[in-house]
Amino acid sequence: MNKKHLLFITILTFALAIFSYKASFALFASQASSNNNTFTASNVFPTATPSASPTPTPTPIAQSLVVNEFAANPGTTFTTEWVEIYNPGSSDVNLSGWSLADSANPSKDISSLGTINAGGFVTYENSEGWLNNDGDTVTLKDSTSNIIDSHAYTGNIADDESIGRSSDAGSTWKKCTIQTKNSGNNGNC
Repeated sequence: MNKKHLLFITILTFALAIFSYKASFALFASQASSNNNTFTASNVFPTATPSASPTPTPTPIAQSLVVNEFAANPGTTFTTEWVEIYNPGSSDVNLSGWSLADSANPSKDISSLGTINAGGFVTYENSEGWLNNDGDTVTLKDSTSNIIDSHAYTGNIADDESIGRSSDAGSTWKKCTIQTKNSGNNGNC
């Protein structure tokens, strides 16, 4: 190789080294310049302010509904079997998709009863033969088939006899002396 080629390669190598250094510095430094413009990385970044989230509307607690009284053996006073549901809660409950079940027969849809008001009663009526006269279980289920309340009874039930809670939504059950369909049991069961 002659001296001119060697000098050319040396200058070219030196120029490439300087160019590479400047390009690397611009990529990895916290400060770089371009056409007399200087860019500096920030040491402080703004904090995002969260927006207000909507407050969810609470769903009424349907577990407060109870099977309050029922008649499994109609006679002369009642021509159908019936189950009374009581809402001791402070919110109305829509019964859409809800059902009543006994231990042997298919569930009965009670959506047609509509909404049960807070402190109110609704009664589902069915022809005779759904509830067993010698013992059964009456079960109230919500729209997702969760059991909300149930009561098992045994023994023979006389014509037109109802079984209910001695006080509305109370825990003691007995045969009612006076049937209180769609009204409070207090003092009658």
